[in-house]
Amino acid sequence: MLLQGQPCRFRAEDIKGNLNTMSHTDLRNHTLWPYLDAIGAGSSKMDFIREKIKEMLEDDEQHKDVGEGRGTLRRKMIIFTLSPVTAFLIALILRKGLPTLRQTLVLATDAPAKRGSLYAPFCRMTDEELLEDRDPHDPQLLITTARIAGEGLNLIRANYVIMTEPAFAKQVEDQAFRRVHRYGQQATTHLFSLYCTWNPAEVIVRSRQDARSRLLDESIWTLPVR
Repeated sequence: MLLQGQPCRFRAEDIKGNLNTMSHTDLRNHTLWPYLDAIGAGSSKMDFIREKIKEMLEDDEQHKDVGEGRGTLRRKMIIFTLSPVTAFLIALILRKGLPTLRQTLVLATDAPAKRGSLYAPFCRMTDEELLEDRDPHDPQLLITTARIAGEGLNLIRANYVIMTEPAFAKQVEDQAFRRVHRYGQQATTHLFSLYCTWNPAEVIVRSRQDARSRLLDESIWTLPVR
């Protein structure tokens, strides 16, 4: 859950508008705009996301196969959620709080062909700097759901991943992390799985996962938030 101790009043019908192309004026007129500060202010998960975005923006580690003097490739992050409503809310909150951060939101309502073009900036190889890497509009953040992007994609242009809530099926998380933690990745991966200690459902799911063998034990940070 994204909301901290608040009942979720938002439903699928509140997810409307293309945040990838929406102007700031249109954003301010969105149905959910008046609630964003209240939602984000009380959320430890949003605090963690902001902290990791700041860390990503300051990360200047060289990709392994990019030669010296050829510049540092721009870092990128993927935020996976289980709910499209949560993904939409996170995107809205970050558009308001970090307006200069270039982000892409991909949901199941996007046509498959459109999804491919939205994923493309996160699929590029990382052994050289391309013209697109110098584009000031090149997105650094992808927000999507594990259901539509957690399998089959090679997203190694990103090296930061946050799973905002534990999935009942452990393999859903493992597959999501393997979009970036895979062969061809040339940067250090930073993988985070979050859960709320005050949320019984998330605690139970996390405990169930911990009782099973982990495929990425040394790679994923499982972090409780309060």
